[in-house]
Amino acid sequence: MFFWISVLLWAVTAPAGANEAPLLPPDQNVTPAATAQPHEPLLHLPANLRASIESGATGDWSARAGESLRDVLTRWTASADWVLLWATDSERNVVLDSNLAFPAGTTLRDAVRTTFRALSRGSAGVKACEYQNRTLRIVALGARCE
Repeated sequence: MFFWISVLLWAVTAPAGANEAPLLPPDQNVTPAATAQPHEPLLHLPANLRASIESGATGDWSARAGESLRDVLTRWTASADWVLLWATDSERNVVLDSNLAFPAGTTLRDAVRTTFRALSRGSAGVKACEYQNRTLRIVALGARCE
């Protein structure tokens, strides 16, 4: 959602020799333009979803060697209130061969991108497609993200 704020400035020229008049009467306070709460449009959302959006969906993105990629991504997306779509015909179970741990403040997107970058060196055969509606879609390596 976008908010547009228009400001109209008028230039007033005082007659020669006149003192400059203050822009506002002395009893009137200046109100900053951004007085609304920063995420007012999100107030109608559930608290956990609002917190996830406001924080950039940061969390504990970690996994252990031996876990399946699908299980890890299911846990991560659920934690961030994202939707995971496993849209590959491959029934091959991709198993992580090393532990994953991302520092505090890492976003879900960064964790997923780093994980798939590491997997691309192997033979995982899948890739991640991220969408603005908070959906992570896993497709075969040769498929297009649409």
